[in-house]
Amino acid sequence: MRKILSQEEMERKKKRRNSILSVVMLLVLVGGTAGYAFSFSDNSNQDSGTNNGNSNAGDYNYASYNTLTIEGQDLNFVNKPEEVKNIGVEISRKIGEYSGKPLYISSNNEEVTREVATTLGKFASRVQRACYGECAEDLPVKTCEDNLIVIDIGKEAGVSEEKNCVFVNGGISSADAFLYKVFGIN
Repeated sequence: MRKILSQEEMERKKKRRNSILSVVMLLVLVGGTAGYAFSFSDNSNQDSGTNNGNSNAGDYNYASYNTLTIEGQDLNFVNKPEEVKNIGVEISRKIGEYSGKPLYISSNNEEVTREVATTLGKFASRVQRACYGECAEDLPVKTCEDNLIVIDIGKEAGVSEEKNCVFVNGGISSADAFLYKVFGIN
């Protein structure tokens, strides 16, 4: 049987329950924020990208990025312009062709995708992963009629274009060479 409680006792229990709930919610919020803050660790494994542009190493040391200010934006590159000047970049596209337009990226490497997306994403209206041709992932299929960058680290280093497609072959070095060319640096 339940004990009959007075109005005063019921209010006291309700206040206690609300206090406990408030503390639990506060701990969840603080814990989530702290977890998110510590989820980005500084890895000391850095790939310099000098393996003829054919690097597929996983983690980069983001603290060692080379930062350049271009068109009022701070942009980060793994390699310096002089480190990638020997990579063949056969494109005519400039940053104006990406400004204010959706950009699609088809890639088999997350680090290279991240560098291209964060750099050009500051100028494009949006950046979205896509497939060039058929793929197993649930992504939209895009062609060279769309503003598409196709990244394939399994091929020999170099960058070429066909209509609205840019093909970045090789690793992070090729991506940096492409980005420098788009901004008119190399």
